[in-house]
Amino acid sequence: MSDPISTEAITRKNIRRLAIDRESVFPLLGKEWSILPDVYPSGSFSSTEFFTRQDIYPPPGGTFLEIGCGTGVTAVTAAMSSCDAVVASDINPQAVRNTAINTARHGVADKVSVRHGDLFCAVGANERFDCIFWNSNGIEMPSGYTHRSEFEKAFFDPGYESHRRYVEEGPNHLTPGGRLLIGFSGHGNVSLLRKFAERTGHTFTERARSQSATRIIKHPHLLLELVPA
Repeated sequence: MSDPISTEAITRKNIRRLAIDRESVFPLLGKEWSILPDVYPSGSFSSTEFFTRQDIYPPPGGTFLEIGCGTGVTAVTAAMSSCDAVVASDINPQAVRNTAINTARHGVADKVSVRHGDLFCAVGANERFDCIFWNSNGIEMPSGYTHRSEFEKAFFDPGYESHRRYVEEGPNHLTPGGRLLIGFSGHGNVSLLRKFAERTGHTFTERARSQSATRIIKHPHLLLELVPA
């Protein structure tokens, strides 16, 4: 894992540099997307484009859940593919509004259920999905750390509690043969993530890797899939 102090400082510098203060539009994947203030800037970091281009979608007619939908790029892309139904959730209410705007912008509002909640809190106990994906907030912070804003929750995970819960709760919301995927960063604590998986009788398999295009900090993007050990 990268030094948490330097990683935190660099991330805060990126947040200040890339955060927007008014509604605007950005291009990505050959389309234009609306972005609201205090939402993860999908067009400014390379992770959203990288993960959205990967094999993360179910077969035709399948169902897809995106945790931490942000501007909604990945959820909308899933809906525009062959998915029958998509659920997109985020802990940031501004991101929920942003995703709803982009589902309408691209004509898939009827296929995407946009919800507000922390991880699986926005999902019914009996809801199951063929694929679940989360581009995670991979920077580990000390337990008890208090986020300074809703925006920070897209980057910092105190005590890695969100990652632990994702690994433990995610399989309960999969259909038979369903896939649980996480978009992870090389500056994250991958060793601790794998320990969470081992406790549940699983392991993580790397499905894709790409070097970040960020000039300030260099780290790979990792697409990991939870599979039985």
